[in-house]
Amino acid sequence: MSYTEVRNLPVNYRKWFIDKVIDDHSKKDDTANVPISEQDNNLDKLQNIANENILLARSVEKSFK
Repeated sequence: MSYTEVRNLPVNYRKWFIDKVIDDHSKKDDTANVPISEQDNNLDKLQNIANENILLARSVEKSFK
């Protein structure tokens, strides 16, 4: 939303919108402060889950052949 659109909102909606924007920015800041090692660990977990799903899909596919 543009500044003019926000400014034209009723006060209650304007306050809600501004609080929502502040919350979104603080969540982004929290995510940005995650250490690289933790991000790598999460990536490794995701890779393991993907590999398990691929193996499961292959075994299911073989059972239908």
